[in-house]
Amino acid sequence: TYFRDEYSTVRQRIMHIVRPVTRALERALKVQENARWRLEQERGRLAPRLLAKMASQPGYRTPFGQFQREETKNVSVEILVDLSGSMGGQKIETARLTCVALTEALSSMDIEHEITGFTTDGETRMPPGNSSAHLRWSEKLDLHVFKGFESKNKTGLMAMESKANNADGESVMWAAKRLA
Repeated sequence: TYFRDEYSTVRQRIMHIVRPVTRALERALKVQENARWRLEQERGRLAPRLLAKMASQPGYRTPFGQFQREETKNVSVEILVDLSGSMGGQKIETARLTCVALTEALSSMDIEHEITGFTTDGETRMPPGNSSAHLRWSEKLDLHVFKGFESKNKTGLMAMESKANNADGESVMWAAKRLA
């Protein structure tokens, strides 16, 4: 319930920017599908391939074409947040507010989305079987799902906090697989 109350407070704080964010996202995320030319129209652009028909058939009156688009929102969004130590303080708060604004905007548009985060556990260890001091040390990934595709619950965003290091490449691949 703490996260629910905190989320509600943050949501009220940023709602004034959600509508402009929603409009911008609608323009950016609309997918153009079934775009095609409809020929044999009485109005529109002159269709060059119908000119011969116009010349050969007296009374032919539909040498125009119209381009039609059917707009849909056939899209999903994955938001991946860096939770490393360099994101501490105001940066993580800005990331959290941004994610709340984005999830509210995407939810209002009925666009499936997920918000995840990544860092490491902060414990450096040698790869198994390697005792040489010059070999690369590694850290275990610490991956979080704050709001999953299948969930309507957004309160998990309040658990965002900066921790240890980052592993960008592995984390982006993990998020891309989840999106796919």
